[in-house]
Amino acid sequence: MIGGNSCVTASGKLLGTVLGALLGSTASSALVSHPAHAQQVIEGGASETVIGGGGGTRPDPWIVGAPLTVGQAGSGTLTITNGGGVGSGVGRIGNGSTGTVTVDDLGSTWDLQNAALYVGSAGAGNLNITDGAVVENGSAYMADGVGSEAVVNVNGANAAWLNGGGLIVGGSGEATLNISNTGDVSNSTARVGDVAGSIGNVNVDGAGSTWANSASLYVGDHGQGFLNITNQGVVSSNTGVIGVSGGGEGTVTVNRGTWTIANTLDVGNDGTGRLDISGVGAVTNGNANVGSAATSSGVVTVSDLGSVWSSATLVVGESGTGEVHVANGGTVNSTVGTIGSESDGVGTVTVNGATWNNSSNLRVGSRGTGTLEISGGGSVGSAAGFVAAAAGGVGTVTIDGAGSSWTTTGANFIGWQGDGTLTLTNGGRVVVGSGQLTLANVAPTTGTLNIGTGGAAGVVDAITVDGGAGTAVINFNHGDADYYFTNDGTVAGTNVAITGSAAVNHIGSGMTTLRGINSHTGGTTVSSGTLRNMGVVGDVLVTGAPSAATAPQAPSPSRPAAPWRRATPSA
Repeated sequence: MIGGNSCVTASGKLLGTVLGALLGSTASSALVSHPAHAQQVIEGGASETVIGGGGGTRPDPWIVGAPLTVGQAGSGTLTITNGGGVGSGVGRIGNGSTGTVTVDDLGSTWDLQNAALYVGSAGAGNLNITDGAVVENGSAYMADGVGSEAVVNVNGANAAWLNGGGLIVGGSGEATLNISNTGDVSNSTARVGDVAGSIGNVNVDGAGSTWANSASLYVGDHGQGFLNITNQGVVSSNTGVIGVSGGGEGTVTVNRGTWTIANTLDVGNDGTGRLDISGVGAVTNGNANVGSAATSSGVVTVSDLGSVWSSATLVVGESGTGEVHVANGGTVNSTVGTIGSESDGVGTVTVNGATWNNSSNLRVGSRGTGTLEISGGGSVGSAAGFVAAAAGGVGTVTIDGAGSSWTTTGANFIGWQGDGTLTLTNGGRVVVGSGQLTLANVAPTTGTLNIGTGGAAGVVDAITVDGGAGTAVINFNHGDADYYFTNDGTVAGTNVAITGSAAVNHIGSGMTTLRGINSHTGGTTVSSGTLRNMGVVGDVLVTGAPSAATAPQAPSPSRPAAPWRRATPSA
């Protein structure tokens, strides 16, 4: 803002003192030679220039002291260069026609004295701030009217657009804000794609290019909003919302850029939101929700080695539909992770050749429906694991492929308060730090452990698999010729015991060897393939073709014989 003394802005840009002197002192000789004008309109094809030191069509500084409109009844152009200065009230660029304002060169300024600036008010507006120039105003509105168009370019070292209030990019029309080559834009709250039918685009590109939002940043409020942060561009905000309201659609792409959010991030708040992080991109926030409200849909992708999304709590599918896909070396870090939070929430997380680290617990299907798929050598870590964590919750976890794993430093429960399923295939592994994997913790929950789905088996790296008070089932459904129920699936591994209420079904074509001291009470049924008992297995019900290897082994001091029986074939 123009003042009586030199002013250094928050971004370090130095504004001149001459304009303030002109506005503030009637005794100033400059005021005598350059009196303030009434409202000015540049239109009808007119072009005005303000050149530092004079020589333009208007004096330097040009003190309008009232609203300034460029492009109303016909096009208009205003160029401020070489350290020239303009002072005005409310500014309008493209207010019924086409207007263009260019503020270029270090020291060149347009100061609106905290009044509003409209770019594309009811026409086509273009504002260029380049190479050290500064524009300072109150709130700003880009493409404010239906059918209007607006483009603002902030380009070059020390170029700055300083908004003392909020910023709307795409009010009712279509607007694009480009920040590049260390350009700087600042404001309080920003809305990109404000009302239904509007389109807002913001591009922050290049090292040193910054967009600072001291309050909230909304991308896709009621309209369509797009934010691209690329090539080391930086965006900051207090909160972030992508896909804000019903009908709103927002997309944020962070490719080799950074978005730092001091507090919450919502992707799909009440609308449709998407966040893509790639190419060593980084997003950091407080708590995050993906698919918040019942009508919302949110998708987050994190891909490429070095791309990182860091959150406090992370909820995927709170009451809406949420998806998170981590792939190709990407990393997600969070404290507590929840997939399918509320009863109407549906959440899906896939981790393919990538990493998801939870410093605390992970819940898959809390009160809603949650799905976690780990593949391609992907890894998930948490303190404890709860699949179907609350009453009514449905949780499904699939771990597929060598090197793919879910590791808990504590216990892991499949069916804690709801219905949970864990499927391990093709060498996929669950690692339980406490040693006990619990199925169907309480009645009337169900907990199902599938070792294979007809092909190669996966691995349970635990000491025991325990059936709780609900319905606990272990299905050996693999085709491996010599699979051992040990912590690595081989004869050299440590035995895994089956305890509690668990029921064991052998339904695959392969052969499984049990060597643990098993005390499960749910019975053992062999309907296909071969089950060898080298430990204690309890009663065995054989419904498929008989196999000598299914019979109990000879007793030994450490391995008592286990009874078995064949079922009478049904009619």
